Amino acid sequence: MKIIEPSGASGLAALLAHGSTSVLREGSPVASKYEFIDEMRLDTEEYAYSVEFMCGRLGVSRSGYYDWRSRPESATTQRRDELKLLITKAFDMSDGTYGHRRIQAQLDRWGVAAGPELVRRLMRELGLVPCQPRPRRFGLTQAAAGPGLRRSRVTSVS
Repeated sequence: MKIIEPSGASGLAALLAHGSTSVLREGSPVASKYEFIDEMRLDTEEYAYSVEFMCGRLGVSRSGYYDWRSRPESATTQRRDELKLLITKAFDMSDGTYGHRRIQAQLDRWGVAAGPELVRRLMRELGLVPCQPRPRRFGLTQAAAGPGLRRSRVTSVS
């Protein structure tokens, strides 16, 4: 079997090509291995490894991989995708100023149950970072006297 070394291959791809059996952490869930295979398979443009080769290296069966690919999305994944859409909508409505606590409160107002930690995690996955407006500061500098305005001493005439 001929392995084509992709140009600019990632460190994981290089380990896989050189025969390392510890590409993923020891005891990695099988789903993680299947996701890795899915990203590195031959029909993607960036990498060129056969599914058979990668399944052999990672110690998983080919039939298990293809069975995993044909499964529908889990209910958890579907719910997280829906929450991501709602979180993005709430974030955009706030002009990018709401953090995870305010987003979670907005979801509560919309009748969507989601904990603050889940909202924080999903915002991090989406790359949503709130930008809080700077507080206004008053009175740091004195206004300059404009033309025609002079400071004059008022003296009383006695």
